[in-house]
Amino acid sequence: GDDAGDNEYGVPPRVEDVSFSPVFFDAATGEPTMTIAVPLTPPPGASESAGRPAGALIAECDLGRIWDFTASLGLKPGEHIYLFDGRGGAAGDKAPGEVMMKGPDALSEAGGLTRGVSGKTVISAVKRVELGGRPILWVAAEKDADKALSLAEETIVIILALLLASLWVAAGLAYVLVRRIVEPIRVLAKTARAVTRGDYSSRAEASTSDEIGDMASAFNAMTDKLTETMQGLEEKVAELTSTQEQLKISEENYRLLAENSADVIWTVDQNLRLSYVSPSIKGFTGFIPEDILGQDLGVFLTPQSFLAVEDVNARRRRAEESGLLLNHPKTLELEHVRKDGETVWAECVLAPIHNDAGDLAGYVGVSRDITKRRGAEEALRQSEERFRAIADYTYDWEAWQGPDGGLRWVNPAVLRVTGYSVEECLAMPDYPLPMVREEDREEVAFCLRSARQGGVGDDKQFGMVRKNGEAIFVAMSWQPIFDSSGKSLGFRTSVRDVTEPRRAEEALKQSETKYRMLHEQASEGIVLIDADAAILDANPRALELLGYGPTEIRNISYLDLLHPEEVEAAPIRLPSILKGETIRIERQLRKRDGNYMPFDVSAKLIGRNLVQLMLRDMTERKRIEAELRRSRDVAEEANRAKGDFVARVSHEIRNPLSGVIGMTDLVLKTDLAPDQREYLEMIGDAAGSLLGIINDLLDFSKIEAGKLDLHPVDFD
Repeated sequence: GDDAGDNEYGVPPRVEDVSFSPVFFDAATGEPTMTIAVPLTPPPGASESAGRPAGALIAECDLGRIWDFTASLGLKPGEHIYLFDGRGGAAGDKAPGEVMMKGPDALSEAGGLTRGVSGKTVISAVKRVELGGRPILWVAAEKDADKALSLAEETIVIILALLLASLWVAAGLAYVLVRRIVEPIRVLAKTARAVTRGDYSSRAEASTSDEIGDMASAFNAMTDKLTETMQGLEEKVAELTSTQEQLKISEENYRLLAENSADVIWTVDQNLRLSYVSPSIKGFTGFIPEDILGQDLGVFLTPQSFLAVEDVNARRRRAEESGLLLNHPKTLELEHVRKDGETVWAECVLAPIHNDAGDLAGYVGVSRDITKRRGAEEALRQSEERFRAIADYTYDWEAWQGPDGGLRWVNPAVLRVTGYSVEECLAMPDYPLPMVREEDREEVAFCLRSARQGGVGDDKQFGMVRKNGEAIFVAMSWQPIFDSSGKSLGFRTSVRDVTEPRRAEEALKQSETKYRMLHEQASEGIVLIDADAAILDANPRALELLGYGPTEIRNISYLDLLHPEEVEAAPIRLPSILKGETIRIERQLRKRDGNYMPFDVSAKLIGRNLVQLMLRDMTERKRIEAELRRSRDVAEEANRAKGDFVARVSHEIRNPLSGVIGMTDLVLKTDLAPDQREYLEMIGDAAGSLLGIINDLLDFSKIEAGKLDLHPVDFD
């Protein structure tokens, strides 16, 4: 209470700030003791006068432990440690009898060689412990001067150690007291004042597990409950106020909506008799509300549409009679009859109305004119049918993929191209990559990503594998699709089978490569000319033979290469060649150096107005022909000489031989001995044979000389 006095705790009667008492000795323990007092201020609005403390929290600190610590330092004779409170009251070194009072002015941190507490000359050191800028403890260490001088160095070390130890112990004690007792109480009081002012978000810090921590936790729990209660009340009040305002606003809005809405708002009872119709009915059907109120709903509906409403009513009444309460509205498209007899279409939202007992009391309907929309939908349906008819029967494989790449539509041509049905494609993950040849998938995926980003592509060729495993080649084109507002709808792809054209192209390339190889590596010169005899191209062999470069020869006419004399003797027959006739002729063609060179030229038509000239070098052939002619002339001359020689020799031999034969015949006509006759006959036979050989030689000579005369005679 506020009547606490100095006699028991050494605390002022009225504690208005944190205060520390002088050091006194506890009557029970005889230990030096100090008290700390913290004022407790009542919250605003309490009965006590404002600012006056409601009490004080007092903590008692036993300083005897400090002496226990100093005793453990092993003080030597002549060494003393003294403890003074903030007012200069000294408690000796453990013994109450040595207490000696000193004024605060007598204590300072000067230290050094001085007269000590005991009156002797000593070396002293004094340290002050402060809290909040005020001294609460003084620690003094003394050593007799005569002993200290000889052990100065040791003494200084000991004194410093003692001073530091005392300082840390005192400071730690003060910090613990303030931290664990004073500060939590201050925080709790501050939090209570904040809650009192209406700040329900303030909370006390419960950082300890002692009574103060429990007090803070209980206080926080109480504050949480209070906050929750206050928030609930505020929300209920706000909700009630908002509901009332909204009801007023809603009622007014509904009235304005019904009176000014372009849609027709009407209500009917459970027998489908009109109980309310908004004024907009006149612009919709030509009726005014007074014309049709109290009549059946069918007064402005066609019979078929009225039957649809009756069917909805009957179904709902049966459901509610069986215990099902259906509150969801029903949307119908109804055909309304205008006052002039024409019909218009409206989209009608039909919602049930229940009375307080929960029974069906009727319906509220909202009809919106959709005549134009139905016309547009019908036109769109027809357009879609035409589009689908065209798209489904398009020969190429067409598809539509959304902005996310998912397949939205594909035409039946996919079955013909890939073997996969439309349904299989729509269910295929990562369409169309599973059908793409593995080595082409990454490139095709890149093209599809480009298409999703609005890119355009044309005739991208890649390989695919049909469902039956057959490999084919296709060409894909893609382009983005947008709606009328410019919003992206994804992209479309158009794929066509290019397997056969690709094969034909490959065959053409191979043929062209083969022809080019033959053209480039041919041992004969090849020159292409057009219908005007202008040279279009020439192979390397032709360029080598004529001595022209590839570009030079294209600026020359074939007629300029011909020898003028040969052209006069054998004019070029280009018109005949263009008609398909193949010509082969020898020509002298002018080379780049101006000399003429003999060629065997073959000309034929190989395309429309395209003539191919095959040039064969006849230089070596002409040389060989000249050599052969010279050899022939030499051989003929030698043959003629041989004939003359044989004729002369035969003539010279035949004359003597004739004499031998004649003389032999004459001798055989004489009388001869058998042996002689036999010998002469042998000579005659040999001479006759030799004469036959000579005659044959003469005949051969005549044949070679062309002087043999033939005479027709009969022979066996």
